[in-house]
Amino acid sequence: MFLLALCFAGTAVAQTREPRSVLLRWENDSFGFLTGQSSDENYTNGLRLDVGSPGEHRWAQAVENLYCRTPLCDDDSERTRIVSYAFTHQFYTPQRIEIISRRPDRPWAGLMFASATLKLNEGRNTQHLFEGQLGILGQAAGAHYIQSRWHQLIGYDVEPVGWTRQLRNEPIANVVYAYNRRIPVGSSNRADVILTPGFSLGTLTTYPAMGATVRIGRNLEGFPIGPIEKTATYGPRPKVEVYALAGADARYVLNNATLDGGFFRDGPSVDRKNLVHDLKVGGSLRIQSLRLSYTIVQRSPEFTVRPDSQVFHSFALGFEP
Repeated sequence: MFLLALCFAGTAVAQTREPRSVLLRWENDSFGFLTGQSSDENYTNGLRLDVGSPGEHRWAQAVENLYCRTPLCDDDSERTRIVSYAFTHQFYTPQRIEIISRRPDRPWAGLMFASATLKLNEGRNTQHLFEGQLGILGQAAGAHYIQSRWHQLIGYDVEPVGWTRQLRNEPIANVVYAYNRRIPVGSSNRADVILTPGFSLGTLTTYPAMGATVRIGRNLEGFPIGPIEKTATYGPRPKVEVYALAGADARYVLNNATLDGGFFRDGPSVDRKNLVHDLKVGGSLRIQSLRLSYTIVQRSPEFTVRPDSQVFHSFALGFEP
């Protein structure tokens, strides 16, 4: 799957020599030592590498044509098309990783997938995001190897021994859609509100979602970091953009393969909650083409065994030509 992601990126390079955006995002719950909320459980680690792909893409044109047959399409707006390819790796563990339990409080699960993303920006304040994801859930994702080697590298003496009971291999196929509507506050470009309804549909997760984010800062443009980051600009942009953000996202989960024991197979599962929400605070700084972002996310309990919420931290480093 990693080779597939590199193939996507290589295809983009071959098509054009225009500068490409790059975003590396790392999410981990152990970063909580910064706030005294460190842990090593549930959603414990996530890595994502996105590479922008300038130029023409037949599949993106086909998606745009299909979208323009719907009432959502605004033919009077100036529309720009942004294409990205990504590789994502995540893993999830129970609370006790140093023991092998027949009934862990959360299934051991590793997953990795490649994705292709299309962003359609209509004017400055409207964006449609379409993303297709293909990958694998299970042993082939290599989560056991990565977590064990990481613990050795940082000198953490707790060995994650329960990976022998992780969810078994099965394919991932998912489609994600998000509609971003930016509402400027005032005329100084120092504050805005972004509303984000959307959905996920597939073998990994299925849910409708609604989110809202408030930003306060200087020279706000585009949209905050989401699944893919590539701001759309109109004319020369300021050298510096900086903002703080606070937001919330809610989703009604109909399927989550990492909690339900898989989609095609009957593996370890838990009594999942349908309504889940995230609260987030953070900030982002862009100087010229370099962006650094940091966000703290508090996720409500996803299953009944654990009544407590989870906190994880997200760092993102990006290049935006």
